[in-house]
Amino acid sequence: MYIDNMKIKKIFLDMDGCLCNFDKQYHSIAKDDVLWDRVMNSKGLISKNKMENLGIGKDDFDKTANEIRQEALNSGENIYPIIKNQFKTKLMCNPAWKLIVFAGEEFWSTMEWQPGGKELVEFVKSLNVPIEILTAGSGDSASNGKQKWLANNELGDYKFNITNIGKEKHIFADDGYLLIDDLSENIELFVEAGGLGVIHKETSQTINEINKLL
Repeated sequence: MYIDNMKIKKIFLDMDGCLCNFDKQYHSIAKDDVLWDRVMNSKGLISKNKMENLGIGKDDFDKTANEIRQEALNSGENIYPIIKNQFKTKLMCNPAWKLIVFAGEEFWSTMEWQPGGKELVEFVKSLNVPIEILTAGSGDSASNGKQKWLANNELGDYKFNITNIGKEKHIFADDGYLLIDDLSENIELFVEAGGLGVIHKETSQTINEINKLL
């Protein structure tokens, strides 16, 4: 497909939740007992003062932490925000990202494709407009791991852009630049900055939304 003079001048593809199955990968590390224990006993997870403020000791902390973990694993949902929010509310700490950091580069490089991800790539390629990767993740392990994933999945030739957090993606916005991302807040900021945006949930729906812009 080639559309002459179409509104879209460049497409930015998000990775986690669009191309890569972040949720499934995160679930796999959250159920890893060795990794979980390593994070729970890591220096800096929670201070002695915070425990005193909560009125609990280490045994009570571990008990509540394991309850939160099991609740998340049994939910059948995206468990990253569950772990993040429940730990902040109940235990005044946040091990959610620490799990990823401790899992290392392999967390990013070995993700499965998101269902419909390959079809999404094939569709945007058919539009014959420049395509770039625009993803988020802090630290070398995220950057290196994501670039390895792209190379391993025959997408290594696309320009790779990474921000520390998703909300910073708006700095790439410009007239006719389209961001495809699964997080609405990233899309909203990108559009406010002058770009175009499509919130990705299912590939068929995303394709329909892109077609409206052609």
